[in-house]
Amino acid sequence: MHKISNFTGSARHGWEKMTPSMGFGMSRPHPQHDMSVTPPIKRSMGTQPASPVPAPGTIVNLSFNVPFSSNLAGPEVEDVIYASPGAFSRWTFPEGTAEGTPFHKLPVHANNVETLRSLCRAMSENSEGRLQATVTSSSPNPIPGLQRGPLKALVTNVCLSGEQEMVTRMRGRILNDTPISLRCETVDIDSNLIIDPSADGARADVLSHLDGVADCTKADIFLLGPKQIDESASFNGNLDSNLESRLRIVVYGDMESAEHAKTRILIMIDQILGRQVDTLRLELSLHTLVCGRARRNIKLIESATSTAIYMPPPFPQIYGYIPPGATRRSRDEVIITGESQDNILQAKKRIHDLVIGTKTFVKDVHVTNNKLDSILLERLDKIRKIIEANGSYVILPQLGLQQGIVRVQATDILNVERTVREIMALAGQFYSASWWVTHPDPSQRPPTAGDIRAMLSDICINSGAEISFEKLNFHINGSDDAVKAAMMVIGGIPFVKKSQYTMRVKIELANEHKEFRAEPPVVTDSPTRSTFAGDEAEQRSLFDKIRKPGSMGSMSSLSSFLDRRKNGSGSPGSLFKHASSNASKASLVSMESRDSGYRNPWNDSGINLPDDDNHHNGWPLAGTRPALQMENKFPFGTGNFGNGTTVSLPGGVAGDATPKHDARASADSGRPSTSHSASGYPAPIGPPR
Repeated sequence: MHKISNFTGSARHGWEKMTPSMGFGMSRPHPQHDMSVTPPIKRSMGTQPASPVPAPGTIVNLSFNVPFSSNLAGPEVEDVIYASPGAFSRWTFPEGTAEGTPFHKLPVHANNVETLRSLCRAMSENSEGRLQATVTSSSPNPIPGLQRGPLKALVTNVCLSGEQEMVTRMRGRILNDTPISLRCETVDIDSNLIIDPSADGARADVLSHLDGVADCTKADIFLLGPKQIDESASFNGNLDSNLESRLRIVVYGDMESAEHAKTRILIMIDQILGRQVDTLRLELSLHTLVCGRARRNIKLIESATSTAIYMPPPFPQIYGYIPPGATRRSRDEVIITGESQDNILQAKKRIHDLVIGTKTFVKDVHVTNNKLDSILLERLDKIRKIIEANGSYVILPQLGLQQGIVRVQATDILNVERTVREIMALAGQFYSASWWVTHPDPSQRPPTAGDIRAMLSDICINSGAEISFEKLNFHINGSDDAVKAAMMVIGGIPFVKKSQYTMRVKIELANEHKEFRAEPPVVTDSPTRSTFAGDEAEQRSLFDKIRKPGSMGSMSSLSSFLDRRKNGSGSPGSLFKHASSNASKASLVSMESRDSGYRNPWNDSGINLPDDDNHHNGWPLAGTRPALQMENKFPFGTGNFGNGTTVSLPGGVAGDATPKHDARASADSGRPSTSHSASGYPAPIGPPR
């Protein structure tokens, strides 16, 4: 790696350049836990942090919600054709259940809450009195002026009391030992592929394979009948007759289990259609880089070779929970299906050529620990969209690990900066606040330990924020609406309302809103006059402009600034007046930069320059090239799948250009689409020219 901070200037430090010097079968120490790099220098702002660390031995009360996805509904009973073992009893109500029973009373959700209670009870008993963990479940109450989603959903809260280090460690254990963020994945399939006309039911080999997938991934799988016909769509003539015979395979489980099971089902459909299956090994951090912006490179390979390429999930084990007995998909395994083995070999060679020409630029970004955990819990899908749109990769720490370093890497500096900017825009949507009770009212009884736990649970359930409390001080973390709601609830507590207090909200803006440090450019007819201007132009300062007679623009700006300071309010609501608009502007800038189309950062004219034998985009080519290791797996149905041989291909030329191909004709064969994003225009495969 080579430091290139001198090239980008002192304002952009923390850059490193990496080249793929290792082969497909080899890998560097896993980047998910490799956070030992030297962090970039961060300037001190001269203020105290919003959530100071309490002194050792101080009892801290921490309250947080566990995202169980308790409003996730199960399938309709009359639509179920097949269910994996135990799935029907977990995701449907027992017979005799009253109509309109909320979804959080499904057996799967109720069992998750009971498992959490048992875990917290065991923690309290094994801590020898140093930790107290309680679980509370209830529905949130409406807060005037705030709308925070469905109020009928059950919210489960955990309150921990103990020393700071133990409380933080137990919080991470609870979040990683609990099946959080349950989801549902659906695959549409032509009924002619899996229905046996002679048996008047599904094929036995298909059902056996679905049982094997459910046993391997520990996901719950259902085969459902066609969707009900919408009468309004039929009346308006918008009904697609091809969808009437489509069956649905529905998968329930945690993020990785559901995605693993869905991928295996798609591969099963490919094998039913007579397609070949093979695999290759590619380091995880190179997957999205090879795919390119909006997956353009990988789509061109699929179109040119008539293959389907299945990449593993980009954030494996970001949540530590693994169902008992489940097998996770290998993080470096890329699965390719094609009409013939030759097509698969062509796809492998094109991927190999892309990797040969890949140059990686790395930048580390510091994010507050609480904000990073909030992003992992609430914005992980958006992070995935960001890296797919920019052709970059983000290395995130595991949930609850309290490591606030995020590593961003891409094939050029521009995409790294775009990714960093959009991630920081997401971080700007989460706030930190503190509420100090400085002089308690002597007429009010101080809260007991039980009162504190009940109070914190009530605040978290009704606001959605994470609250810590120690020595009559509240520390709040969460989204902008959650922090605002929590401060409104705290302001109504009797012992707080009748006491003297101080509150502070910490809001981090995007980089575009932090620039106060520059003089406007001088517009002249001569290209050299602004550079060789007189010294008096350089010596002008803000105070010179204010003292200069007739400088009304500067005085009006200063007066408006003072008026805004004078008219400010100290209420909790006024602290959030302009924060959401700032975050929205940052997101808007990110969207504009993403949708502006791909441009070479060193050639913004839109004209492709001829290749240079010695320079590529201003950077030298890598000296070593990785090898390619391929395997054959997944025997199912018909077809010749090989026996797990290893194929070595000659090294391709970096930047191998592929002519434009038309999109592959999509005859309705029953196989669902494997594209993971919207189609992009054809572009040359390889690094930017």
